Amino acid sequence: MCEHINTQASSANELRTQLEELGEPPLRSFNARLVPTESDEALLGIRIPTLRQIAKDLWRHNRPLADAFLSDLPHRYLEENLLHMLLLNQLRDADEYATALEPFLPHITNWMVSDAAGPKLPTEELQRLEPYLRTWLADSHTYTSRVGGVLLMSNYLRDLFRPEHLQWVARIPSQDYYSHMLQGWYLATALVTQPDAIWPVLRDPEAAGVPLSVEARLKAIQKSIESRRISAGDKTELRALRAAIRGGHA
Repeated sequence: MCEHINTQASSANELRTQLEELGEPPLRSFNARLVPTESDEALLGIRIPTLRQIAKDLWRHNRPLADAFLSDLPHRYLEENLLHMLLLNQLRDADEYATALEPFLPHITNWMVSDAAGPKLPTEELQRLEPYLRTWLADSHTYTSRVGGVLLMSNYLRDLFRPEHLQWVARIPSQDYYSHMLQGWYLATALVTQPDAIWPVLRDPEAAGVPLSVEARLKAIQKSIESRRISAGDKTELRALRAAIRGGHA
């Protein structure tokens, strides 16, 4: 069991008090720069591996407290929201996961929490989860659609990939920075595993029938150039393509 926390705490408030005691001021200051959408008062500064271990221990040794914590919305701290997402990651049934996640989605206000979504679901459960992802990706709330994109990118870029997933990602309603970054991240990652589907979109989204914004297209090219999994020759083409887009010629 985690040596940093009493998993036999009697309430969500008691658990919060213990989390407050784990905060590290230097990490709190560092995280404040990473998540500018959060106020300083919403940060404790707890390391992700520590939160991950707490989630596992609560799930195994005090499920009633885990359930009480999950019901105690909204949370006060970013780290509570991270712990919430990490607890949900313990679920292994798609419908149960989606049902538990949906009340939490409106309370996500930063990329760090949305990007922590990652249940280890078997293939048959991933197939059942897919319709939920389409719904979340179409949501106007930035971090709801980002959760959908993170899950799609993590689990559906190989055997479960379908070309229509590109439409879901390109049609994300939110047009803010974090949405464009998610779109770029998804396409850059997909370029490695599904190059035949992704190159036409990067070269000419309109001809490919994928309504990708210029901002998202440039983010995808940037992330691809930064990737260690993209060949030098492909990066040369990507740089030329980026220059053409910026010059209004592509």
